[in-house]
Amino acid sequence: MDTKQTMFALATAPFNSAIHIIRLSGPDVYRIINQITNKEVKPLGMRIQRVWLIDHNQKKVDDVLLFKFVAPNSYTGEDLIEISCHGSMVIVNEIIGLLLKHGAVQAQPGEFTQRGYLNGKMSLNQAASVNNLVLSPNTTLKDVALNALAGQVDARLEPLVEKLGQLVMQMEVNLDYPEYTDEQRELVTMNQAVLQITQILNQIVVGQDQLQRLKDPFKIAIIGNTNVGKSSLLNALLDQDKAIVSAIKGSTRDIVEGDFALNGHFVKILDTAGIRQHQSALEKAGIQKTFGAIKTANLVIYLLDARQPEPDPKIIARLKKLKKDFFLVHNKADLVQQSFQVSISAKQKQIQPLVDLLTQYLHQFYSVEQNQLYLISDWQTILLQKAIAELEHFLIKQQNCLFFDILVVHLRAAHEYILQVLGKNTNYDLINEIFKHFCLGK
Repeated sequence: MDTKQTMFALATAPFNSAIHIIRLSGPDVYRIINQITNKEVKPLGMRIQRVWLIDHNQKKVDDVLLFKFVAPNSYTGEDLIEISCHGSMVIVNEIIGLLLKHGAVQAQPGEFTQRGYLNGKMSLNQAASVNNLVLSPNTTLKDVALNALAGQVDARLEPLVEKLGQLVMQMEVNLDYPEYTDEQRELVTMNQAVLQITQILNQIVVGQDQLQRLKDPFKIAIIGNTNVGKSSLLNALLDQDKAIVSAIKGSTRDIVEGDFALNGHFVKILDTAGIRQHQSALEKAGIQKTFGAIKTANLVIYLLDARQPEPDPKIIARLKKLKKDFFLVHNKADLVQQSFQVSISAKQKQIQPLVDLLTQYLHQFYSVEQNQLYLISDWQTILLQKAIAELEHFLIKQQNCLFFDILVVHLRAAHEYILQVLGKNTNYDLINEIFKHFCLGK
């Protein structure tokens, strides 16, 4: 990455829409923009200016709005302009051609945020949280990413790295002036401080297992006998005719997937083949896939025909053996007088009782401790685990070893790992690994 170059990127999805936004950042932003506009664009920050973009023949390209920022008061810490143009990709490509002609270069994925980090506009943790925020599959992870963007991770780790730095300095001073050191007393004090730091880091890391399961889409498998309305339920939940609905038993022989959002949570729902005494090898294969879907699902909807309301005890036993949460849902309730705990009519799209039940379950599934600090990126967890390992080595060795020159190695290493999490002692391999997963324009 060459920060002396002025870069650009389309910040919106590359297809026709109402508007598009092209971001332009770097030292030559205002020189370049003034070569392709019909009037002067002055570097006045936090202003919006309307201009015509024109080519070298003075031909009008588009009527645009320029959102102007002046260094260092911008996202990247550089001069930055966001060009808001009409949503035709023909227009976008013409504007990109003008920018390239006048010296701008295509930005790399994440380069806008990376420049913001390198220019001191945000910490490494805040920069990493930007991509996690954009890709959040549910409100829980969105909130975690927002907390990191607000600086909560840095605020929690800064005092720890400062304390560790003091301990390292203290041990190094004692190595230089051993005649003034009561090593036994010093180690008792240090041991207490290191133990406290280790406990805090363990509290941070322990929440990652819970968070990890929330990163994947929540999967719901709809199972049941043939012709109970599984495909109709899938279509009702998706509000579209994605699955084939037929009165012929065994119509669904493969897994049909659909995605939908339920109260801010991304859900993947799986319509499976009907479970019955199979009549063909093809149906048998479909039923095997059904049981495979059950294993991967977070929740199972066992759908029953309200006219034949009794569940198959073998299926219930299998679900319990797999330790799967499941709901018994009676479909075609409009055809019977009897009511059940969860009664719906998928064909009539009367599924609110099931939606309410799913909403409640998802709320519990995605609930996290409010005061727990979560690290949303794996690299943060790995570095803190390494720091914990070094501190634990210190605690073990200091019981039988009074040589400060040996013990200080572990404190120094732990200190370095936490500094890397804070982005204060980070190699460019890690930085590039973080930003290469970003989208263009961010």
